[in-house]
Amino acid sequence: MMKRSLAVLAAVSTLIAGHANAAEDFKVGLSGFLNAGFLVQDVSDTNVEYDMASIRTDNVINVEGSTVLDNGLKVGAVAGFSLDQNASQNNIYQEELYASVGGAFGDVNIGRRRNAATLLHTFIPSAGIGTYAVDDARTNSFVGGITGMTTATSLGQEQYANRVMYFTPRVEGVQLAASFTPETDPNANLSGDAFNRYQGAAIQNEYSLGGNYTRDFGGLVYNGSIGYTAGDAPAAGNLFVQDSEAYHAGASLGYAGVTAGGAWGFYKNPLGGNEQRYGGGLKYETGPYTFGGSGLRRETTTKKGFGLDNGQSVGVAHLYEVGAKYALGPGVSTGVGVYYNDNQKRKDAAGVAEDSIAGLVNLSVNF
Repeated sequence: MMKRSLAVLAAVSTLIAGHANAAEDFKVGLSGFLNAGFLVQDVSDTNVEYDMASIRTDNVINVEGSTVLDNGLKVGAVAGFSLDQNASQNNIYQEELYASVGGAFGDVNIGRRRNAATLLHTFIPSAGIGTYAVDDARTNSFVGGITGMTTATSLGQEQYANRVMYFTPRVEGVQLAASFTPETDPNANLSGDAFNRYQGAAIQNEYSLGGNYTRDFGGLVYNGSIGYTAGDAPAAGNLFVQDSEAYHAGASLGYAGVTAGGAWGFYKNPLGGNEQRYGGGLKYETGPYTFGGSGLRRETTTKKGFGLDNGQSVGVAHLYEVGAKYALGPGVSTGVGVYYNDNQKRKDAAGVAEDSIAGLVNLSVNF
């Protein structure tokens, strides 16, 4: 696996060098970030209590290229990779990998991205401790005791997949987007998409719509978004699987360094249950310092008996965050965050109540 990873990096480096030498009008560059944090936490449930410490990293390297053709069209390409290393393997994961064509008509993307609704979503404000926030489409739950919980209010579509996507130009603060993710194999899952989190739920042909509005009214900055995503149940296979839908919205208001906002998401899962997440946050920026606090509530209702209408399992979880960040210089910051989770016991007694408290010290480098 390590040899394969090095081969991929060598190929990307060769591609960069080749383009830079062969076509000076096609500009190629590197960007990305590395978040490295030391996490300590105390986790307990009705059966056991334990302490743990770990190193958390979240990192992306993007190779980006673009050129403007004689007819005025802007053509670009993005190849983004994240790297993961643990005791048993070294892996390079594809993230964004797409080509784009843009002009006065807007932008068309073809390739691997998150869908339209997620890319335009307004998330809960956070102090910004790297990407370790209550509401972030990049990061699954990193605090112990949060069973099956991701951290994004953009429900149902926070994963990458191959899509065709269109963005309108932003006019008077408004931008719209639409994406389509085809799936032609009735027995295959939608590649990499969060609709597959449920057993046997092979959702096909996802389409997603999103809208975003942002304006600065004399120093009062408003951001808002709405989104809708749907996918078809398979033509054959598990009889209990049904079409899936996700709705979400978010809004924030900022003035004089203070930003307040909230976000909401509702997901109808393929096996008959649903999930809802909502919360809010407040942050304050002054000079190199940022302070903030936020909270998220998750409610899940899952059909028992593989989709049969014979009762429901209900779960509730809360996740709270307070943090502070300090900018050491251009592209470099450090921060500290404290997180508390309360994952309440399910009503059918099948689940176990959990709670945890955790502290994270992080160093972020953006380039």
